[in-house]
Amino acid sequence: MALIAAGAGAPACSSTHEPGATDGIPIEDLEDVVRAAICAQIEACGGFDTLGPYHRLMEASAAGCEATAKSLLGAVRSLQREVHEGTVLYDPVQARACIDARAAHCSIPVWHLSDEDVAACRAAFTGTIAASAACEADLECAGDAWCDAPDACGGICRTRTPISTSCTDSRACQKEGLEHGSRCRLDPSGVEPGRCVEVRIAAEPAGSGDACGVVDVTGDVETLALCGPNLFCTDAGVCSTPREPGAACAGGEPCVVGYRCSGGADGSTSCQPFTIQNTAGAVCDDVAVICDPFDRLECAGGVCISLGDGSDGSGCEPGFDACLVGLRCSALTRTCGAPKPAGSACATNEECEDGLACVGDPATCVVPACA
Repeated sequence: MALIAAGAGAPACSSTHEPGATDGIPIEDLEDVVRAAICAQIEACGGFDTLGPYHRLMEASAAGCEATAKSLLGAVRSLQREVHEGTVLYDPVQARACIDARAAHCSIPVWHLSDEDVAACRAAFTGTIAASAACEADLECAGDAWCDAPDACGGICRTRTPISTSCTDSRACQKEGLEHGSRCRLDPSGVEPGRCVEVRIAAEPAGSGDACGVVDVTGDVETLALCGPNLFCTDAGVCSTPREPGAACAGGEPCVVGYRCSGGADGSTSCQPFTIQNTAGAVCDDVAVICDPFDRLECAGGVCISLGDGSDGSGCEPGFDACLVGLRCSALTRTCGAPKPAGSACATNEECEDGLACVGDPATCVVPACA
């Protein structure tokens, strides 16, 4: 749930459009608007420690931010596809309000538009699939419902359960009528079933040294204190600044931009420098000096080499959106190509044509055998 992301507060510059503008966002423009909003939010908030050291270094420049944003827009593209397919109705004006509402908190990344922890986002995307009908995503379901999809066969729209009732999945808990969101609070002992509880964000962001995370539990309402800009919530539940160069760090703690938490020969971990090379032929070691996968580069033999231009047959790094539109990166061959038809060898569902799943041993693209 996006609400639980570390770091929060109201950015100094949260607007994603001209002051006073109330215009809606055409669905075709949604990806470009969100990309710009991501960069504005990163600049105002000091970055997102949850993105990891690579992205934090990329955020340091405008061009790097654009590359970072591109890698985060898969969910937005899925929304656009669902709107075009008619399974989700789209409100352009509410979409603008959704983006502005998310940008007002450093803890709620703009690109999580499909997360239903902001009321305006729930109003921007309205599902059309009735309860008990087949679905692929939560937002396709009409009313306060979710898509229960346990396997590759797709899912079924199910009505969410009210606050205070038992649960096993936070997505199954009531969202409608709540300002922020909810979650399924699990019993640490595992003896009792989970319970749907409302999650509210504290009105003021927590400062350096202040408590963060869940700071109050009253019945079935949890209050979440979120850290202000340029802070993160430590495992101890205290807001802190990113670790300085050379400082001791734990695996989940962010270092200042240009550094990452790395292990030494003695087993200790500290904030060590690393850089990203953007040109073929540059020296690399894949540890402190890495090649930029968004520029279709990889480190081979201590030198950055080009994987190609993203066209059919060119090399790619799975997970970095390096293939041209309409092509997919095969995890088996690490090359760009058209989606694979039934019977083709595969490593992930994403390599197969829509409607197919990558299953079996050896794995192939097949029509799921759904009960």
